[in-house]
Amino acid sequence: MSSDSESIAIRDVVFISHANPEDNEFALWISTQLALHGYKVWCDLTQLIGGETFWTDIQQIIQLHCVKFIFVLSRNSNYKNGTLNEIAVATSTASIHRLDDFIIPLHIDDLPHSETYVEIKRLNAIPFENGWATGLAKLIEKLEKDGVPHDSSCGPSTVASWWRNHSPANRFIITQPQHHLSNWFPIENLTSDIYFHKLTNGPLNRDFPLYNLPYPVSVYRNMLISFASADGLCCPSGPRIKIDHSKTMSLKEFLSKGIDIMDARHASNTIIYLLRVGWEREMRKRQLIRYQLAKGAKCYFFRDKQLDKNKITFVGTDGKTKRRAVVGVKNRTDIDGSKTTRFWHFGIEARPQLVPLPTFRIKPHVVFSDDGAKAWDNKDKQHRARRQQCWDWWNDDWRDRLLAVISWLTNENGSIDLALGEFVTAQVDNRPVDFYSQVRYEPPESTPIEYSDEPYPNEWDEEDV
Repeated sequence: MSSDSESIAIRDVVFISHANPEDNEFALWISTQLALHGYKVWCDLTQLIGGETFWTDIQQIIQLHCVKFIFVLSRNSNYKNGTLNEIAVATSTASIHRLDDFIIPLHIDDLPHSETYVEIKRLNAIPFENGWATGLAKLIEKLEKDGVPHDSSCGPSTVASWWRNHSPANRFIITQPQHHLSNWFPIENLTSDIYFHKLTNGPLNRDFPLYNLPYPVSVYRNMLISFASADGLCCPSGPRIKIDHSKTMSLKEFLSKGIDIMDARHASNTIIYLLRVGWEREMRKRQLIRYQLAKGAKCYFFRDKQLDKNKITFVGTDGKTKRRAVVGVKNRTDIDGSKTTRFWHFGIEARPQLVPLPTFRIKPHVVFSDDGAKAWDNKDKQHRARRQQCWDWWNDDWRDRLLAVISWLTNENGSIDLALGEFVTAQVDNRPVDFYSQVRYEPPESTPIEYSDEPYPNEWDEEDV
């Protein structure tokens, strides 16, 4: 950065220019993040974080104190008189004092470069539309590279103090009871005995098709652990195993003490494994398609036309009947006029847990395909498409689709039955655990940020299949 030395001596404030109120959510976030990193930040929402000075003349701040002018570039700020006036002041200041890279645009939505305000278009904007955390890292790198000074009065404690004094918590936490619906679905009937089958010929070969056995088993050394008896596992039509002898123990005792060669923690993990395998068997039985997630997790999704109009009818949290799509399609017209189609598939991942109570934690996912069935292998491509597809899916969208899928999996008794043994069925309740709070949080009004990481133009037309 080149500038006259007199100006540098007093320029230590990072100025945040943004469209108010449209981009307030982002402006408040970036202001506090920069203050956390030790920068003296001014924003109309926060004033000077950590400073006692109360400036009201924005022009004076930019001309005399501003070391970097951060412009939150969006469809809103690009046309707003207030932000364009601030850009004019910043441009003039940079010219008069010969401040290189004085203005740093942060691109936060799908504003095309071709439509960007002329004073901003020639500058290198830092992309935030693909992720705020990624953009912040690049911004911090830029500030460090340009030698923007840190201020000892700024940092985590300063931000915490500012937040306590200005926190919306006091304004938005209301003393009013509220129920919170969780994604925990209770497991019933998990009180049976557990079997320990010692194999005649030692440990199974690694390639042994465990999934072809009639019921879930966990292999430990030369032993099979299962809710199924020896007769239940030794099905004539399945893969052959030879069991020398078997022992049983109550599940409660197994979980509390383990056995002589296995501690209680390992015992708990074994039961969790059996539950997970039981769930996966049921998903395959229902002809859902498996998609491999990170760290060995799996989610199961619907193929195109598996359901009537790809929708599920269910009873919502308000007691009313609803319909939700779990498969959809988007058509795109590229710049060259070519047509592209992609399918999105809503899927669920189930993670069993035994504490604080036996439940399945059901997590929603969205998977993409070209043909309505085979998910893309490219994880990055999946990630980018997910950002484009789901940016406007709020909590009720995810919740309702999750409840719709659970409803579809539920039998006439109101549960999802997982066959763990010939006489043991874990029943997963279709009603999630809800929690009670004596207070509720009323969030401030905010403008959603649209994510897009496709080259402009990005024209997708969505329709249900």
